[in-house]
Amino acid sequence: MKIQFIPISRKTPTYSFLGEKITVYHENQSEEIDISDFPESAVFKGVEPYNISLKGTHIIRNIERKDGELYVSVCKQHPPRGHWLESDWIDAQDYKKGELYIKEVNNEG
Repeated sequence: MKIQFIPISRKTPTYSFLGEKITVYHENQSEEIDISDFPESAVFKGVEPYNISLKGTHIIRNIERKDGELYVSVCKQHPPRGHWLESDWIDAQDYKKGELYIKEVNNEG
C-alpha cells in the first residue's frame, strides 16, 4: 500500500499500517479499517469518515487501486504557520509515526 498525507488545519488522528489495513488512533480510541477488498480500478473520493465510530475526525480522503496496489490519502494536521502541500507517496511499511511528511511551500521567488 502507498500512502500520501494531505495537510489540513484540524487535529488529525495518528495511524498505523499493516498490509491493507489502517488502524486509526484518536482520543484514547482506535479503529481498524480493512480496505483489502477494495476492487481494482475503483476510486473512493471522500472527506468525512461516515462509516467509522471515531467521530469528529478527518481520516481518509481518497483510495484507489491501480495494478493491484492500493493508493490511500489520509489527513495530517499541519503546523500552525506556513502553507503546506501534500506529501509524496511512500510505502506504508516505511511510515514512521511522528514524521511530518507534508511539505511546506517555499515562498521565495
